[in-house]
Amino acid sequence: MFVMLCLLCRLPNNEGITPMSDVFGKHIKDLGNQLVDTQIASLNAPQEESKDEKKDEVNLGDDTVFVRNVIKLYDKYTDIIRAYCGSCILFKNALTASFNSFLNREVGNFKTADMLASFVDKLLRGGTKSSAGAGSGQSDQENEAILEKVVIMFTYLTDKDLFNEIYRNHLSRRLLQQKRYEYVYLDVDVLVARMSWSVLWLVN
Repeated sequence: MFVMLCLLCRLPNNEGITPMSDVFGKHIKDLGNQLVDTQIASLNAPQEESKDEKKDEVNLGDDTVFVRNVIKLYDKYTDIIRAYCGSCILFKNALTASFNSFLNREVGNFKTADMLASFVDKLLRGGTKSSAGAGSGQSDQENEAILEKVVIMFTYLTDKDLFNEIYRNHLSRRLLQQKRYEYVYLDVDVLVARMSWSVLWLVN
């Protein structure tokens, strides 16, 4: 595949690469839309009330599964670009456009920002403990790696302020509950600063 791309790159005005990158981007967009549709179906499905579920918490369906699958999709196709597409900016742009498209869709009555903020909250609450949540049974290093991927997903959101607001609410709830979490040190300013840096890094 790499040899073929090298040959196509020799054609003037990207005539050989552009059609391939368009198909590549459409494929990723279709897979991403499938993830969003599955999440919407999860939200619409009848939910069994859990004994541990708090009445003031909003039901976001399988938000942890959704975010993890989005991250897996990103990892898979960034690895393909890195392995076979070299430094071809068209494929990178196609991936960016695809994620910008499906991550900014309405997810039922919610947005992806809701899912990401909930996922981060569960990740930070879970830590290395074996409890339900995004970070269940994982090491600090694994949680940190996942958090870095969430930061990348954050850069694709158009409504970044919404994520900041939702995450602040989650953080306030954790502090009011006076629970000791290993990752509670990661307050909203640290998280937002990290995400803002990522935005600037990607732009530049």
